[in-house]
Amino acid sequence: MSANDITRRGLMAGGLTAVTLATVGSARGAAPAANVNLKLVTDFYDAQNQPGVDITALLHRYLSPDCKVHTVGQTMETSIVIGPDAEAARWMDYLRKYGAERFGNRVLSTWAKGPFVMVEHTNIVVGGPHAEAHPTSSMVSIFVVNNGKIKDWTDYPLS
Repeated sequence: MSANDITRRGLMAGGLTAVTLATVGSARGAAPAANVNLKLVTDFYDAQNQPGVDITALLHRYLSPDCKVHTVGQTMETSIVIGPDAEAARWMDYLRKYGAERFGNRVLSTWAKGPFVMVEHTNIVVGGPHAEAHPTSSMVSIFVVNNGKIKDWTDYPLS
């Protein structure tokens, strides 16, 4: 083994250590933002579960004015609405269809990294004479958070 081999190995080890430390350092720096974004989204789900919730006010509180909400169906067709008022109208139409009071959610797992938050959850329709006719649905929702508001939201069905 030559002195050059040792130097190359030393440089590689030193470089890998530096990259590892930089990655850990940046991940630690990003963690607070991810935690804040995760809290925003989990608070959004908690607020949906409150009896008597004002859907329009709720959506204005958590969604940016230009938020795109994508709903992917069982056959992967997608509907998109833009803004809290359009999403509130979609929710109200759906709830009226079942004569229901509100949606409820059971959060099963969450993940956050930077502006991205993923939530695996089960949707339920609460209250009303036809609520039982609507099956629960398992979903994965992916959110992009920007400036303390949900900027993009996509729901994917699991069942």
